[in-house]
Amino acid sequence: MFKSLLKRMSSSTAGRTDPRSAHSVVEVDYEQLVNRIIAGETAAEDELVDLFEAPVFHIIRRLAKNSPQVEDFSQDTFLTVIRKIRNGDVQQPERLPGFIVNTARYHTIDQLRKMRIRINENLEHAEEVPDPAPNLLDQLQASEKFAEIREVIGQLIPRYRELLLRFYVQEEPKEILCAELGLTSSQFDGVLHRARNRLRELYEERKGTEKQKNRK
Repeated sequence: MFKSLLKRMSSSTAGRTDPRSAHSVVEVDYEQLVNRIIAGETAAEDELVDLFEAPVFHIIRRLAKNSPQVEDFSQDTFLTVIRKIRNGDVQQPERLPGFIVNTARYHTIDQLRKMRIRINENLEHAEEVPDPAPNLLDQLQASEKFAEIREVIGQLIPRYRELLLRFYVQEEPKEILCAELGLTSSQFDGVLHRARNRLRELYEERKGTEKQKNRK
């Protein structure tokens, strides 16, 4: 939960190898491909997936950063695209690549937001219903450094507090946070760096105060 943040305070995961190789650049008649899909050709649908599987997978992987979710979101993207093509929603076939990329991006962002809402709802419900027999992990997270970190984070300004909780605890993708908070990638890194430094300062002040009390 707080492990990566604790490592930062006291001092990449290697990227998953993409099993899908990039397709060579080929001339594609997107209008013909769209018309074939509208006509109900299964082979045309397979061609569309083959053409855009790698870029869609790459985009979703960057946003979701979770292998099972990447596969699910990728499949959902193509199902959505094919359904819209069949319904005649693709009015400009020559812009099909951009349409597919945007569909992948927006679908993934939407699903991640829904997941975050469900997680928050579950957490609120969990707080209302006490666990009569907490397991070892619950006990650990409710004690010592985890409890201290929670308290110190609560002392941060709202912007720092939100960023640390959403990035380290809820593990939301950087791209999503940048979009929702109106930050560029470099601005995000800067704010995150300042938030960690402020958290470290508050934590060290807390420990220093505790030491002084123990000496008296």
